[in-house]
Amino acid sequence: IQWFARNGVAANLVAIILVVGGIASLLSIKFELFPQFSLDTISVRVPYPGAAPAEVEDAIVRRIEERIQDLEGIKEMRGVAQEGYGAVTVEVDGDYNVRELLDQIKSRIDSIDTFPPDAERPIVEENLIKREVLALEIHGQIDERSRKQLAERVRDDLLAMPGITQVDIAGVRDYEIAIEVSEDALRRFSLTFADVEAAVRRTSLDLPGGKLRTTGGEVLLRTTGQAYTGEEFGNIILRTLEDGSIIRIRDVATVVDGFTDTDLSASFNGEPSISLIVSEVGDQNPLDISKVVKAYVAEADLRMPEGVHLSVWRDSSFYLQGRLQMLIENAIIGFALVLTVLALFLRPSLALWVTIGIPISFLGSFMIMPSLDQSINLMSLYGFILVLGIVVDDAIVVGESVFHEFQENGPGVESAVRGTQAVAVPVTYAVLTTAVAFVPLLNLPGFLGKFIYAIPMVVIPTLLFSLVESKLVLPYHLSLCKVGGGDRTKINLLQKIQRGISDALERFIAKVYQPMLKWGLHYRYFTICSFCVLLALTVGLLKFGIVKQVPFPKVPSDYIGVSLTYPDGAPVDQTQAGIDRVVETLNEIRSEMQEKGLGDPIRHMNVLQGIHAFGGGPAGAQASNNESHLGEVIVELEKSEAREISAIELADEWRERVGPLPGIKKMQYQATAAGGHGAPIDVQILASQAGDAGLLQLRQAANIIKAELESFQGIFDISDSLNDSMREIKLRITPEGEVLGLTQEMLGRQV
Repeated sequence: IQWFARNGVAANLVAIILVVGGIASLLSIKFELFPQFSLDTISVRVPYPGAAPAEVEDAIVRRIEERIQDLEGIKEMRGVAQEGYGAVTVEVDGDYNVRELLDQIKSRIDSIDTFPPDAERPIVEENLIKREVLALEIHGQIDERSRKQLAERVRDDLLAMPGITQVDIAGVRDYEIAIEVSEDALRRFSLTFADVEAAVRRTSLDLPGGKLRTTGGEVLLRTTGQAYTGEEFGNIILRTLEDGSIIRIRDVATVVDGFTDTDLSASFNGEPSISLIVSEVGDQNPLDISKVVKAYVAEADLRMPEGVHLSVWRDSSFYLQGRLQMLIENAIIGFALVLTVLALFLRPSLALWVTIGIPISFLGSFMIMPSLDQSINLMSLYGFILVLGIVVDDAIVVGESVFHEFQENGPGVESAVRGTQAVAVPVTYAVLTTAVAFVPLLNLPGFLGKFIYAIPMVVIPTLLFSLVESKLVLPYHLSLCKVGGGDRTKINLLQKIQRGISDALERFIAKVYQPMLKWGLHYRYFTICSFCVLLALTVGLLKFGIVKQVPFPKVPSDYIGVSLTYPDGAPVDQTQAGIDRVVETLNEIRSEMQEKGLGDPIRHMNVLQGIHAFGGGPAGAQASNNESHLGEVIVELEKSEAREISAIELADEWRERVGPLPGIKKMQYQATAAGGHGAPIDVQILASQAGDAGLLQLRQAANIIKAELESFQGIFDISDSLNDSMREIKLRITPEGEVLGLTQEMLGRQV
């Protein structure tokens, strides 16, 4: 302390390094909505088109589990078998490297040679948090093909923009060319289905032919026959007859160049729509991505076909920008408050040097954030806002001590050193104990631990840099202040007001605080007992529930999602009827609110049939398989400052108005910000038997538990994860068929 106070160049150099280093890091540091981290889970997914859940369980899920169950590092495995799809999710133990276990699992899965021939290739990947920035909707009264072609053109335009490298199309069916073979035509030309399949395989392909060496140089050879359109597939030759006539695919089949035969549709604000999901990759800045996309939309919307529009919604950069703005505003207010209060009770020049410690400490943290692998995101900004009110405490104590020394012995370097050293030990321990209080947050396990890891990683360095600034930089700067007792006859009006306030505080200390302190020290047992009673009261308030404890408070979102799940195999008309009921009820609520003068709380509404894609917020999409029994309604509300009702209140009224829908299996209303902590109540049931008997056990137990839960007030949206089986017809070869040489495989392929 003494050396730095006497060597101003060194003190200023430390301050300059922190300031310049912090500003330089701010120009290159990564901005993102949420910190990017692994979820410590690995998923293995195998599509098995057309297979029943029981078949998927035996042929896919069990074989995956049996092959990888002995690997070290697996904490838990969860298998899911559904129609046409099997998946196993592996939770990795915290002491093991996810990437290494991923490689081991992939090697084991690749070695499985007993998957059914019709099963598709396994997909093995680590689960990461999606980094979506915004959704761009193309909506209007045009046909599905034109809508998708327009979306592809817009996607290509966006990918050509600077800073955008990932744009996905969602909410529309995939292209598909279907060759619908006529059994009568096959019989007429003495062909089989296998003949048609073989013709497509051997004709629709491109093959390399090597190189041709000539005197003019080398030339590549390639045979090109890949068909891309329905017309090209229809022209494929099946057979050439003896009379020279040709039988083509179009002669025995109808070729449909269209979309996959799935029940998937989407609408946005009442018009057919298609979504473009723009995501951040690597070090891309979501704020820059949002600006680029919005600028493109403003220009491209004018070029769209008549009746077609582009709309940006679910813009997550709004929340990052808002948190940044909050930090800046709080910093300015905090800076002004500290400066004003210290100027009134101490001296303006001394207050200025003390307050400068706030930005220096923050810039020091910014300087080392890249080396700590931290970014500017919602959680790190929350940490900075949290520490904003703490970081200047040590500098205030040092400043007051130095000011007291100035009053006793006059200003100068020696007084600054003595004043700083007088409080050096308690101030150091005060900062260190505050920093230590955040250390446990560095070791929290699971998703929550990784999610809030950024908070202590910015709070602790900021506190330590404030300690460095108050002990090494501040004493020299305070030594430059010419404050002390002074001649009060030569001060102006403002100085007289400031001295009056300062004197009033000192009189309060001398006449009120010091006598109370002496009394408390004299009757020390009474003082100790009083604080013990306060501690007991505090614990009692928590213990007896007077002060509620909520691990994850309900934070209202600006989005509400209503997901509908009907039993597997439910007709699309039934699902659509449920969606229509939900939408109609919401429109009724909107109309009533407008009649009451409360305004329309809804900004945008997205209706999906055949998919679930809502994850609780602007960047929470988590699309599932396309199924006719799925439906969803997602609404974006006006920002909370512009509406009279919260998302939770609106969702509760919406739920009550809709009521139970006929035949529905599961219906959920989500109006809180996604926190990754799952359902408030989660009961897991394991059957003691396998096969159909085990499923029956699970169904009976689940029904009993759901009935009990429904008797509790305040519990709603009760559902289970066991899907009711779709109706099924089982076919077997009869003994007469076996005598004729028919096999089970022949029967299955013919059907």
